[in-house]
Amino acid sequence: AITILAVGILLIISQITLSSLTTQIDSGFIPNKGGIIGPFEINNSHIQNLSLEYPVNQSRKKWCSVTVLLLDKNKNYITGCNKDLYYESTFGTVYSDTKMVYKLKVEQEGTYYYQLLTQHPNPTFKSTSINYTLSSQAFGTSFMLFFGIIITIVGGLYIGYAFMDWELTQYIPS
Repeated sequence: AITILAVGILLIISQITLSSLTTQIDSGFIPNKGGIIGPFEINNSHIQNLSLEYPVNQSRKKWCSVTVLLLDKNKNYITGCNKDLYYESTFGTVYSDTKMVYKLKVEQEGTYYYQLLTQHPNPTFKSTSINYTLSSQAFGTSFMLFFGIIITIVGGLYIGYAFMDWELTQYIPS
């Protein structure tokens, strides 16, 4: 039971330690019409983490399709992804997804850009902008924190069960 608890705590501490090795490359705002982030240099193979937050409800739009493209130094397309962000409110219930996280491992060193392309239901744009944070992770994303918490809970319950076992008696032979 103590070993299970110790492994859970070790996983939590490891995740906190490894997440501190994340370095922020760039952050800021891009107009909701889209734009280019960069240039930024990649000197060794790390995982790139691009986090976007677009408050669709503040722009008076119901949804926005965001496409993120990774471009090389000549602004040629390498790879990309797409996600629909939305905000819907019906009868007091709000359904929304206003965040996007794009993670990829760039193997080759060089200069890169991210291009954001947006598509809205109507072409009139307000002053709302997309907040982005670009960071580099030395180690990949993992579920160490999640598994650490689960294993710590299981270990704690197991220790509690072992010490609260009703079959143990208080009788000490003379």
